[in-house]
Amino acid sequence: MDKAEILIVGNPNTGKTTLFNNIAKCNEKVANYSGVTVKETKKQISFCNCRMDIVDLPGLYSTHSMGMDESVTKSYIEKHKDAKIVYVVSTADIEKNLHLFVELITAGYDLSLFVNEKDAKLEADSIKILKERLGMPIYYGDARKKRKDILKWLVNQVLQSTRLGGVGIGYDEIVKLLKIVKIESQKLDKLFLHPFVGKVLFFVIIGLIYYASFLSVGGWLSGKVYGCWEVLCEYLISIIAKYDRYLLIDFIQVAVLKGLGSVISFLPQLFIMLFCMYVLEESGYLPRVSYLFNIDLNELGLNGKSVFGVSVGMGCTTSGILATRNIENKRCRKQTCLLLPFVGCSAKLPILLYLSANLLVDMGHIMILIIVLVLYIAMVYMRTIRGEGREYFIIEIPRLRMPDVKTLLKQSTTLIKDFLKRVVGTILLVTTVVWLCMNIYVEAMGQTLTIIDLFTKIVGVFFAPIGLNNKAVVMSVITGIIAKENIISTMALYGEGVVFGVVPTITFIIFIMLYSPCLPALRCAGAEFGRKFALRLFVVQMLFAYGVSFVFYTFGAMFGVVLGFVFCIVFISLAMATIKIFSKSCKINCVKCFSKA
Repeated sequence: MDKAEILIVGNPNTGKTTLFNNIAKCNEKVANYSGVTVKETKKQISFCNCRMDIVDLPGLYSTHSMGMDESVTKSYIEKHKDAKIVYVVSTADIEKNLHLFVELITAGYDLSLFVNEKDAKLEADSIKILKERLGMPIYYGDARKKRKDILKWLVNQVLQSTRLGGVGIGYDEIVKLLKIVKIESQKLDKLFLHPFVGKVLFFVIIGLIYYASFLSVGGWLSGKVYGCWEVLCEYLISIIAKYDRYLLIDFIQVAVLKGLGSVISFLPQLFIMLFCMYVLEESGYLPRVSYLFNIDLNELGLNGKSVFGVSVGMGCTTSGILATRNIENKRCRKQTCLLLPFVGCSAKLPILLYLSANLLVDMGHIMILIIVLVLYIAMVYMRTIRGEGREYFIIEIPRLRMPDVKTLLKQSTTLIKDFLKRVVGTILLVTTVVWLCMNIYVEAMGQTLTIIDLFTKIVGVFFAPIGLNNKAVVMSVITGIIAKENIISTMALYGEGVVFGVVPTITFIIFIMLYSPCLPALRCAGAEFGRKFALRLFVVQMLFAYGVSFVFYTFGAMFGVVLGFVFCIVFISLAMATIKIFSKSCKINCVKCFSKA
């Protein structure tokens, strides 16, 4: 069986990953903006006795580009000069897409052209004439459809073509041959890009998404899912009860029903939120948000492209760190990564819902205060550590379009499946270990204690000053460092024993919102920026979480919840101001020492 390598190359937002998903039957993330693909993705497929390695590469504007994600593509095609390149262009932006195409032709790469029909059509005659003039395989059609036809084109034409070694046809002549129709600007952009109305619309849209996901439809569906899960577990218990396996029954009731069920019950809410976020991405609205908030983000040492990393980070901090690769400036990229723990991943949302549903009666206004506090801390921290000057920001604004519902459902379902694959095993392992520790007794401190009691007595000394020396809380915080999903499952093992007062509960929520990202996210940060950066991320978040929690617990217990939040804001303001003054004085002293030397 013959084997060949095919590289999918092109400008950002032309449909490269869509084409890759179609022919390789994958579910890589796609969106209607640039910078989604940040590393090469390879998949081997077989068709008509031919084995092909299909490689999806990040978008590239020019062979002289210096962006990190673009350098991945540039480096890859230079190392694989013998590979076949399928260059993807979009009919919506074909004039812009053809610049790199001509560069690659001149460089002598083995090219084929895939014209992705997107928002505009080209005349069939122009494609035929261009194919004759270029002397290379050209496919014209939708990247999402007709998989078999595309595979036949790859096998029968692309793999059979020979290297061009340069073609005597220039950019202007290609554009003239294609007879490109100009696309008019969209009227909705007058609203979405308005400096005031656009921002108001954004917050309204986000508010509606969260209302639909967690308070109305999502909340109702979660209740139904947990009810079904409860019935299933009770049926399983009724079968096991016939054989008098009481230890196994206790394990199912505690670890499986409560631990795993506490996470599964929130899947409908996550699905609705992910679906709505994908609607914003696929429609092309997200790049408009980044353009709209670019100046505001500059005040925090970020730029508009940080919006992409933050939006991905709302689903998973690890993915958010990788998504920052589309930011050219390294300092700005690091700054975005330092912001991600404050944004919080999707795993934190079920935690907040669980705590509000099980520990407090009325959490609406308190959750607003907590969110305001976390956002304030993030803004003050970003302002304190930001460097001098502003970051350059260039972004491609794609055309608004109606998202494909089938694609959105597929993307949301795939992410939920990946979520389950990632967390179910970890949660079962953690809940099993915790359950065992709750049932194994040891002699220590002059008394008989369970392993959990002994462990929490030792570690609880650290949490006592912030009122979190409760067994359930201590264990959930520690297991949460492995994966945030473990927090709910660990707390669910204790049931009613988690209730420990209003102020400590709010303190716990503040601590969870601020403390360190999970181990996979820290490993990813270390791989991208070095171990020192990952250690800094861990230490800074733990200090924030402990310091703010200590202030709130101390003053909240003395003066009430509202004043507790006020003291937290004052504490953060003073702490960050002190750090800023100290860092400036250090810089001045360094300059003086350098001038004397």
